[in-house]
Amino acid sequence: MTEEWKALTDEQKQIYVQRSENEKQAYAAKMGVYKVQKAKEIAVQKEALAAAKLKQKEESKLVGKKRPATAPVAAPAPAPVAPAKKA
Repeated sequence: MTEEWKALTDEQKQIYVQRSENEKQAYAAKMGVYKVQKAKEIAVQKEALAAAKLKQKEESKLVGKKRPATAPVAAPAPAPVAPAKKA
């Protein structure tokens, strides 16, 4: 294949060189979009992590103190007992 490439004239190679340049430009454009999206994702992840750390820090301050009330968990109702039948 190398010999075939070397055998081509510059005019014949121009088609492939141009195609390669077009693909490089398309790749660069797609990579630019990807990097922007990835940077946004990382920023969102960092923000969520910072919020979680802040929440954990605030909760750790409440250790040994009264914590805010949470919704009470209702105990299950006892099963009804059927009256014994007299014979």
